[in-house]
Amino acid sequence: DEAIDQQDIVLHPADPNDLRTTAAHAALGERHGAGAILTVPFQRREQVIGAFTFERPRGATFDT
Repeated sequence: DEAIDQQDIVLHPADPNDLRTTAAHAALGERHGAGAILTVPFQRREQVIGAFTFERPRGATFDT
């Protein structure tokens, strides 16, 4: 929901200068023991209709 509400990609842990909200991603990471979480919203006809969430194990990150 964070990515859909913000209509933007959400990455946790976030860059300290990133102003997007990531509290739910942090909580998900704690529950699942994930090292990184990336959520990418997708849209149809300019309306966000869902999102894909990817998790990486502890010690792993996402690159560009």
